[in-house]
Amino acid sequence: MKMNLKMCKFLGIYIAAIILMLLFIAATRVQAQTVTFQLEAADGIMQTGDYIELRGNISDQYTWDDGLAMQLQSGLWQVSIPLENIQPVFEYKYVIVRTNGDVEWEEGVNRSYDGSDGGDTVTDYLRGFGGPELLHPVQVLFELDLGQMSPDGQPVEEAALHGGRPPLSWIMPEHGVAMTPTGENVWYAEVLFEAGILADLTFKFAFLVDGVWRWEELPGHIDHLLVMDPDRTHIAAKMRYDTELGRIVPEQVIGGELDNYAQAAETYGVSRHYGYFRAVELLQEGSMQAARSMYDTHREEYVATLIDDFDFLWPHKLVEQGSLEEALSFTNGMSQTETDSWRRAYFHYLRGELLLNSGQREAAREPLQQALETAPDDDTERLIEGYALLGLAISYLQENDIDEAMKSRGHLFRLAHEHPDQQMQRLAWQKLADFSNSIDDQRGYGRAMQALQTTGSERQRMRSRIAWVVYRVDHEPPDSVAIEIQELEAVVDDPHLAEEVQLLKAEHLLRTGAREQAMEILQQVENRKRNKPASERAHNRLQTLQPGGGR
Repeated sequence: MKMNLKMCKFLGIYIAAIILMLLFIAATRVQAQTVTFQLEAADGIMQTGDYIELRGNISDQYTWDDGLAMQLQSGLWQVSIPLENIQPVFEYKYVIVRTNGDVEWEEGVNRSYDGSDGGDTVTDYLRGFGGPELLHPVQVLFELDLGQMSPDGQPVEEAALHGGRPPLSWIMPEHGVAMTPTGENVWYAEVLFEAGILADLTFKFAFLVDGVWRWEELPGHIDHLLVMDPDRTHIAAKMRYDTELGRIVPEQVIGGELDNYAQAAETYGVSRHYGYFRAVELLQEGSMQAARSMYDTHREEYVATLIDDFDFLWPHKLVEQGSLEEALSFTNGMSQTETDSWRRAYFHYLRGELLLNSGQREAAREPLQQALETAPDDDTERLIEGYALLGLAISYLQENDIDEAMKSRGHLFRLAHEHPDQQMQRLAWQKLADFSNSIDDQRGYGRAMQALQTTGSERQRMRSRIAWVVYRVDHEPPDSVAIEIQELEAVVDDPHLAEEVQLLKAEHLLRTGAREQAMEILQQVENRKRNKPASERAHNRLQTLQPGGGR
């Protein structure tokens, strides 16, 4: 069967139209592509009102004299440009535009971009501001010995390294450099730093504990500091957890200096946070006058940051030195004179905390309530509200009178139901569970434990489920929990929690009279040593089961 000429012409036009449409769609997609420039600048370089521009022979619109303003997002200066608006190949640099209009160019040769491969993301580091730069690429080995560190009695599941120079980042946990475990609670990471970045590196560790990422705790939210020898190509930095201090400290460094805040403050002056770091360090050492002098000098010249805890640490140090009244006077004065609403509310809370810690429960409630009432609406994380509610609850939980202690429940229920942070919710439910258990309120305890099984990370929820069955083994007939123990054995794949389930199973078997089987399980848990606390509990339980050892 043959098609006529008219039909052929129609099909030809139809096919041509489809081709043109596809070409149009493809062109539209190309035009829609963008290139994103990301820039990291060292701490202390930018002041309030300053911004950064991208300049070069980018296009007729964006030139060496008139560039693109960048926006600060998640610690990086960023700008995205449609590829259709720029040259496919161009040279560029970054400039700082100060609040008074002055323009400061970064140092070094012009950078170049080749966009022939389509849209992309370019990540750079601002050059030539603030001190010595690395002369060569440097490989840094970070080793961290956590020893006996066990936050809240739980093991460290993962560790990550974060910091203020690429390829490190402060965005946690997505952009952390994963550390590799070696030995018992020892971790390491190797990081390559490119030539040209500044030689001083602020860094911190983060840990996955109970399924939740948390920052390493250092006083005053300071960071560790590694000042690298610019001539080196390999550097080793060894850190360890100090059980007496309760934090991570330097142990050894080859090819640089670790946590020498005094030298860094002298070298870099006010272009960094190191004056603040040194002031906090002096305060921790108990050198009150030197710390205050260093801090006051630092504050006169230094542009404020979001985190500045010196005056929050100060009253705690006064109390350590036996000056409670001076600490209370200081917090009261700051709560009246502080211009920032968040800090003003926090000083109310801090005064309540000091009173509570000194045993003055009733007196603590007034400033805690003031903190609750004056907490700013823009405190999106509602930290002060959470701290104040918890403080008020504790002030009642510490009362000997049961009617007074019961008043804690209102604050804890509000915290558990209204606070946006699930870890704060868990803390409230755990307090409610502990209190209900202490007054033998089984219904209240059960309600709190059920809530804990639906709040927090998957691991936390599972741990609460195990704890709930442990409680039931002690309070209910053995047959009523047998199936749940079997279910736990089937679903728990975490080696640490699996040992907890085996201890639970052994206790249940003892309740049913299967003594030999229970002892066999306890022996296995003790010998495997996958969970050190569980292994020790298994050992102790076996001791009680020996002749003359107890029940």
